[in-house]
Amino acid sequence: MNQKGISIIIIILIIIGLLAAGGVFYYFLKGSNIFSEKKSDKSSKISCIYKKGEYEMRAYDSEGRATGLFDGKVRQEIPRSVYDNGNITIFNQADPNSYTYEIFCKKDGNYQFAKSSVVNSKETIFNAVNIPISAGQAHRYKFDWNALARGEKGATLMVDADGDSKFEKTITSDTELICEEFLD
Repeated sequence: MNQKGISIIIIILIIIGLLAAGGVFYYFLKGSNIFSEKKSDKSSKISCIYKKGEYEMRAYDSEGRATGLFDGKVRQEIPRSVYDNGNITIFNQADPNSYTYEIFCKKDGNYQFAKSSVVNSKETIFNAVNIPISAGQAHRYKFDWNALARGEKGATLMVDADGDSKFEKTITSDTELICEEFLD
């Protein structure tokens, strides 16, 4: 390669470097907060920065029957229910408001959770987005699908923070619960 070819390559590399640096600079000028995270206290690891954890998904009906994963083993007690790879489907629900859904944490992280129901021939979808949870905690969701279909707060999340089966915190939400709402 001759001197002119080397000079052109060096100029191209310098331009690419300047463009990349300019893009990073522009990103920070726009007010990025990628280095900030909300913590409940100095010793807590809970934040809205996504971190994959390990969870067991469970559902309970009004008679106490369960479907889901319990200590790594599948249990299917609710009639017309199916557990498949972290998803629970209950077919032909007589009363969709009579079920509760639980996420039990085996390893700290954040989770996404979605459930839907048809009310008056219209599908209503609830989404929990990037919700932080710690090992040993259980998050239990109960839904009033009629309220959610009307745009009201019909999703209730109960948090068992220390694994003693007593819920220390309750949050109500509309069809979407996000991390920042959970931490407030």
